[in-house]
Amino acid sequence: EKAKRKFVVDLGLSSITHLRTGSGMNASRVQQCAAQWKAFEMCSFAEGDVLNMRNRCSRGFMDYTMGHMARVYPTGLRVMSSNYDPVPSWLCGAQMVALNWQTPDQPLRLNKAFFKQYGSSGFVLKPAYMLQPGSWYDPVRPAV
Repeated sequence: EKAKRKFVVDLGLSSITHLRTGSGMNASRVQQCAAQWKAFEMCSFAEGDVLNMRNRCSRGFMDYTMGHMARVYPTGLRVMSSNYDPVPSWLCGAQMVALNWQTPDQPLRLNKAFFKQYGSSGFVLKPAYMLQPGSWYDPVRPAV
């Protein structure tokens, strides 16, 4: 008989966030949500949506992630469980970037290395320049 798997939900995080929407987000909708939603309301974005917003309206998505949580997930077309590059999502300020852990490829290795910065604690603090409205920072050209 197969052992039943128990999934544990982090009650601390789930008690302070509310997923408002998971689809249909574009640059203008993100800016509208950033202005109208409360800080605990968050969105999930497909990897392609983030890349489109990053290229078209990078400042709008950055402004959204300054005050709201953003989760980025792999597109449903990744039937072989491949991974997308998490770096563009991090550069845009996304707080949660979901990857397929069953595929030990370069994006997953990047993710593991990125989170070793704080002793594999599961988080990395955003730099101050990513939290300042009107900052010089541009996620399309992050180097100064």
